[in-house]
Amino acid sequence: VSFVASSGAGKTTLLVKVIAELSNRGFRVATIKHTHHELEFQPKGKDSARHAEAGAVLSAVSAPNGFSFTGTSMWGLNDIIGLFKDVDLIIVEGYKNEPKPKIEVLRAAHSKESVLKNDPMLVAVVADFDDDNSKAIPHFGLNDVEGVCDFIQALFLS
Repeated sequence: VSFVASSGAGKTTLLVKVIAELSNRGFRVATIKHTHHELEFQPKGKDSARHAEAGAVLSAVSAPNGFSFTGTSMWGLNDIIGLFKDVDLIIVEGYKNEPKPKIEVLRAAHSKESVLKNDPMLVAVVADFDDDNSKAIPHFGLNDVEGVCDFIQALFLS
């Protein structure tokens, strides 16, 4: 399931709470974050950076406290999802144009305008105001983390 909103609407704040709640319920949750910013996983001169400079299209770094993958180009969402194993749910932040189920986050102080405009994959809205334009789908308050998690659990984890 993808959480989608315009930048600054509170996606990450909500997602951190949703991830914690689902994890507390015993689910193994993985996340994928989409960004348009450049990333530097390994500083210049480090081994993985040197591997990429030499032409590796994908490089993995494994350490006692975790691991990361770096690539030389942006991957499609399905390619990244294919790397995940042994998880109950993958929560995606962003990728609004991908044909995946989406939950839109709206905050009145930021914008009441939907970024999804009649997207058939929109399954719910989380907002801090009443949106009379899309009552055909479930709506949750911005602080209703348990309600959002109950919805996710019923739709994707049962």
